[in-house]
Amino acid sequence: MKKLVFIQQARADILDAFEWYEDKSQGLGLEFMRCLDALFHAIERNPYAYPCVLEEYHPTLEDRFALEV
Repeated sequence: MKKLVFIQQARADILDAFEWYEDKSQGLGLEFMRCLDALFHAIERNPYAYPCVLEEYHPTLEDRFALEV
């Protein structure tokens, strides 16, 4: 299984998104983090499940938060 590695800017962006969602509705930031966690685990289990559209860029769509990784 592959291991995802995040640069510091990605970590900061995730924290900013968490805070933004949490400001919109208490608990929504936590739900966002849970969705990210599930998505990241799915990517680690099968990193090539999503089509490569540009070099190492594999977009994916999460129903509620429309994520791209």
